[in-house]
Amino acid sequence: MSEEEELKNKWLELVRKNKLDEAEELYRSEIFPKIKEKFTRWHEFSYEFEILTVGNRARPLVISITAIKPKRVFFLCTRESESTIDEVVKECMLKPSDYGKARVERANAEDVYKAIKEAVEEFEKDCGKRNKICIDITGGTKAMVAGAAIAGAMLSIPLIYIKSIEQRGGAVPFTEEITQIANPADTFGTLDEKIAMTLFDRHLYAGAIEILGRLCDTTREPTKFEIEENVAKGYAGWDRFEYGEALKMLKEARNLINTRGICRECCKIIETNIAALEKLRKTEGMCLYDVLRNDELAHYLILDMYENAVRRAEEGKFEDAVIRLYRVLEFLVQYRLAKLGIDTENVDVSKLDKNVVRNFKDGARSVYGAEREIPKKISLMDGLILLKCLKPDDEVFEPLTEFDALASFHRSISPRNTMIVVHGISRMDEKKYNDFKALVDKYIKRVIRAEEYERITSMLKHGTSKELFL
Repeated sequence: MSEEEELKNKWLELVRKNKLDEAEELYRSEIFPKIKEKFTRWHEFSYEFEILTVGNRARPLVISITAIKPKRVFFLCTRESESTIDEVVKECMLKPSDYGKARVERANAEDVYKAIKEAVEEFEKDCGKRNKICIDITGGTKAMVAGAAIAGAMLSIPLIYIKSIEQRGGAVPFTEEITQIANPADTFGTLDEKIAMTLFDRHLYAGAIEILGRLCDTTREPTKFEIEENVAKGYAGWDRFEYGEALKMLKEARNLINTRGICRECCKIIETNIAALEKLRKTEGMCLYDVLRNDELAHYLILDMYENAVRRAEEGKFEDAVIRLYRVLEFLVQYRLAKLGIDTENVDVSKLDKNVVRNFKDGARSVYGAEREIPKKISLMDGLILLKCLKPDDEVFEPLTEFDALASFHRSISPRNTMIVVHGISRMDEKKYNDFKALVDKYIKRVIRAEEYERITSMLKHGTSKELFL
């Protein structure tokens, strides 16, 4: 028979003989130190912040604090049970900075809920996430336990309690166990995750990030949500053309995948995305002329703007999509001019042949109905006119060899110019978007070879939740 069994039997015998004072002395001097030692070695789960409802018995609370090993403790007591806290503090050797307390009405569950909510908010503000908090409902009145349970459910905080075999109003030694009631956030987290992934697949990353952030803060096993959140943050930054930030977040997701060993199936997509972003990040801080003179960087930049436009259309934001497709056309013209040594951000007209300058005026008259000088900064149509003047047989824009053709092209892009968000009052719909996209596709495929186009766009595409996480 073990020493624990001997002590337990001895205690039970004293209780049966109604020698309660002797049983209490045995428990205090020999049994409880061994129980504390046992729970000192207990490591099934831990929390940084533990909230405890306090009744008239200190020992269950001592066991709980010994096992959970929180950095900070918060006691909820009534006027009658407040003295119990002193005993717990002494037994656990808590410093004043280690704990706080609030006194509530013994029959008022609402008071308990409010006190817990305030304590949780203070901890979150000062120290950390909600998934580092637990509530022990072992002690206290029924109203206190009810209020704590409501707080746990409403605030997505797990509940724990010390259960044991009871004998004559006391716990039978060495039968104590710590039980955890499932965190509601863990139970309903799957539903929230599905909502977040629906938003993710629609490229509504801000909404997905908000839900996933909440799940990261409230669930016991947040790793998968952290990976999903980092990818969503990366894609959101990418949509804003913040390539450095996007790269950082996707690398954080990759590190979590590699260190935690989950969601490995998404690594291939993340790796190709990272490789694309490494290229795009090189463009940050470069002037456009230098980017466009580098064929590889130019192709990545042009196709990234194109893929961004496609995602905006998938959101139903056709105006935003067409604005980006128009920028793709501008990039294509600026790219062709860069190959001829023209910096479209800073054109030095003095270095151009006089015939080019004269022909540009003729072209402007055909396209716009009036002559104009070559501007210092070149827009799409001005760029096409200048390109025709410099290289009439340009292989990309060869169909636009005559000024009349340029005028016709100018009319074909008018849906963009007349949009309410640009110069006019018209709205963009899916048909107009598709027509404009077909126009852009025609010229993009003249600039970038099919195999190169397929390779780069596959790297630039954002993965779906099914491809990445399921």
